Amino acid sequence: MKKFKRKAMKLTLFLTGAAAVFLFLLWACQKHYDPVPQFPKAGASSIALSADKSSVVLAAADADKTALAFTWSDPKFPTKLAAVKFTLLVAKSGSNFSNPTRFEFTGELTGALTAVQLNGLALKYAPLGDSAVLDMKMIASLSNNNQPVASNTIQITITPYSDFELLPKTATLECTSSNANEKAVKFSWPKGAFDGFDGAITYQLQYARAGTNFAWPVKSDVADTTKSYTFSEINEIALNHGITASIAGEMEFRVMATNELGAIQITNVSVLSITPYAAFILTPASAALTCLPTNANEQAVAFEWEGAFRGYRGAVAYQFQYAKAGTNFATPVRLDIDAGSKSFTFSEMNVIALSHDIAASTRGDVEFRAVATNEQGTVQTTNVAVLSITPYAAFILTPISAALTCLPT
Repeated sequence: MKKFKRKAMKLTLFLTGAAAVFLFLLWACQKHYDPVPQFPKAGASSIALSADKSSVVLAAADADKTALAFTWSDPKFPTKLAAVKFTLLVAKSGSNFSNPTRFEFTGELTGALTAVQLNGLALKYAPLGDSAVLDMKMIASLSNNNQPVASNTIQITITPYSDFELLPKTATLECTSSNANEKAVKFSWPKGAFDGFDGAITYQLQYARAGTNFAWPVKSDVADTTKSYTFSEINEIALNHGITASIAGEMEFRVMATNELGAIQITNVSVLSITPYAAFILTPASAALTCLPTNANEQAVAFEWEGAFRGYRGAVAYQFQYAKAGTNFATPVRLDIDAGSKSFTFSEMNVIALSHDIAASTRGDVEFRAVATNEQGTVQTTNVAVLSITPYAAFILTPISAALTCLPT
């Protein structure tokens, strides 16, 4: 009996030990995690934002300088300030911060924006380029954007600047046939328009006759911030705007920029003094004609001209004129012509000479020119061609003589 009890006790101890080992192994196989840290929320329900001024008038000369400084209070997050992110939101006043611009600061309770940054904001939120009234507020958060805390909203008025300048401001150009293909002028606006604006901008170069206030400018879209012209192109511009060949006249140039919001900026006006050469030429420039009854129906002269308003896309009307030499075309004969040429027979030249008081068999000069007028009323005139004409007597009484014998019968 004692022997049986002893065996039963050993079995109990064995089973108890086995169970203990099993439970230990089961516990050891389970994964254990540290508890998730629970940060207390920020001690402040809001932060205070202030600026060193409520109105800023910007200047291009100060573009890279601090124009507006901010301070804000500590949100008292249970972490180091270096781990706190501050985001300044800027939007058009009254927009409830729709489509805001963001500026980020980290680990600081002060910040600033430069003049060029504020200029970009003003141009973005005030499309007409006027003073912009902007709302600003600061959002404090942990680096992962958790636990955001907003500041009060402050209102800042910003008057933007324009650093949009066209160079050269003036130039004197003398155009000749020998320098026609050379570069006459290179316009540039190196700083561009809308300084600080990060959207799309298009440029258009415009020019007009000086004194017209760009009422009817010629417009040319430009992809870059430069535009060059040869002397030939400048010559055409001058002649097409009524500047007389060999006489200096002024043309005005400017650049207009338009951003994607529809805002417009215009440069200063550049004034070019241009002396063009005669590109609208009448040939022949001179000729000597002797008119006879025997060549009456033959061609005496064929006038030709080209070059009026070269590059102009509108309608151009031509008129051929002639007058007695020395009268300065005071009362010319005018012929409207569709083509760029006009021919005369010897018979027609004979009539022209006689009708301008050149006596038969006597040489005299008649002047001819072509006049072009575009649809804007600008006039171009060719050189004067001088023809020396000897007419014949076309008004003849016959018989020239006769012998008559008169009788009573």
